[in-house]
Amino acid sequence: MEWILFLAILILWLQSAFFDFASFLYIWQLKEYRLDRMREHLSTPEGKIWLCTYKILWRPILILLILVFFGFFYGYVASYTVLLLIDLAGNIRNFYKKNFFLPVLTKKIILLITVAFLIETIVFFYFSDRTFVFGALLWLLLLRFIIISLLVGIFWIPTRLIKNWYCKRAKAKIKSMPELMVIGITGSYGKSSVKSFLATILQGFHKVIVTPKNINTDIGVAKFILSSDLSKYNILIVEMGAYKVGEICKIANMVEPIIGVLTAINEQHMSLFGSMEKTRDAKYELLRSIPKNGLIITNSDDALCRSKLNELNAVVQTFGFDTKYNPTCLISSVQSTLNQLSATYTIGNDTVSIQAPVPGQHNASNIAPCLLVASFLHTPMPIFLDQCRKLSTPAGVLKTIPFGRATIIDDSYNTNPVAFKAALNFLSQFPPKKKKIVITRGMLELGNKSRELHEQLGREIALIVDELVIIKPDFIDDLQKGMGKSHIKIITAYTASELLTYVQSLKETDSIILVESRIPHSVYSTCITQNP
Repeated sequence: MEWILFLAILILWLQSAFFDFASFLYIWQLKEYRLDRMREHLSTPEGKIWLCTYKILWRPILILLILVFFGFFYGYVASYTVLLLIDLAGNIRNFYKKNFFLPVLTKKIILLITVAFLIETIVFFYFSDRTFVFGALLWLLLLRFIIISLLVGIFWIPTRLIKNWYCKRAKAKIKSMPELMVIGITGSYGKSSVKSFLATILQGFHKVIVTPKNINTDIGVAKFILSSDLSKYNILIVEMGAYKVGEICKIANMVEPIIGVLTAINEQHMSLFGSMEKTRDAKYELLRSIPKNGLIITNSDDALCRSKLNELNAVVQTFGFDTKYNPTCLISSVQSTLNQLSATYTIGNDTVSIQAPVPGQHNASNIAPCLLVASFLHTPMPIFLDQCRKLSTPAGVLKTIPFGRATIIDDSYNTNPVAFKAALNFLSQFPPKKKKIVITRGMLELGNKSRELHEQLGREIALIVDELVIIKPDFIDDLQKGMGKSHIKIITAYTASELLTYVQSLKETDSIILVESRIPHSVYSTCITQNP
């Protein structure tokens, strides 16, 4: 009989440990195992609510009460079993409501989960004193999130060493291929679109390979280089992202770009950089890495982009709308419809008019640096113009998807102020009779500018939108303040099941649904990825 009880407790422990380790590591992975991003997350209303959840706050309090009082009277075995049963009930509930998130199963995640399981397994099986075992297991249950966080911290040192090893190998591979030209692209926004457009345009005349979506860190770029057969190509396009000064410098040192494109600078990730000036300094690391025989391209309309151009060694070319700053490539006219962009560019005495099947006037600014790069690489103009007709926006960037009678605009990859406003402008182009809905959690990591920018966003939403669906509590007050006394309906859907039910209820309505932030995977896959 005792072994049946032991087996039951073992099964309960396994489910409790698995769901705990997975959910805790999901948060750490989402924040890229970075203490600065985790700290920023925990300072938000969403993060504070998470800190008050059962597994983080109330279960530890309950365990302390058991250790101090109930365990003495009722025994640690019974107390531990009751807690595991509570965990089982909560995990079944979360699984049923699709309110549970798994991390991506990388080697690091598997190793972290294995080590965490090993720690508790040793306690579970190694010690013979049953009272000691279950008392120790209660302490482990109490400290699970802390233990996982400590393991993430401990793994930082070997992770850093492994990253450096990958980067060193990738640098050596690039060095061994002098015929391969590297183009680096960075910016607070627009870099993914510029990367996608530039790859399409250059592929008409060159052999081009490009880093995939979301690959813009040192380790991501290094792994891509090492796993790719670069011998087939003569141009490598690399997107470069950063959360602090020094990170773009490391990527640039690894790939040694000849051309550097800085799209624009805004408040994106300012809470991590600390100031707009530090954001600029981080982006400028790419421009400072370009050799004298290379080319630097940036946005002349952006004050921060043009603020230190005189300090650079390479040739600088600019693009923009404002003639006051004398851009190399003047965007002289733009017209757009829901699925077509027409733009005219003036370079010196030459005029170039393009047609591209992409939405949004803002994409004229994303094509402009591509024109300058193509000219530098002697791409024939007829090919450039022909390739422009083949452009498409990257996944998650203003993608229009039929959804029954409704239409979804998937702009979930964009979460910065300029991109959000561009998406609202695109939404406003749909016929007035259609119901316009925005689904968002707001914009993250904007630092002390967050309140001001969300209030501005609220004012713009009030002019265009019929319904606003807020999926996280972080910025609801700021958005409502910006919207003022507008009669727009505000809906909150803080769980995946609530949001999925709401979105599916719109399928047979004449609605345009703008998804302007990342949404739960279960909702995204059901309504967007797998939508027939």
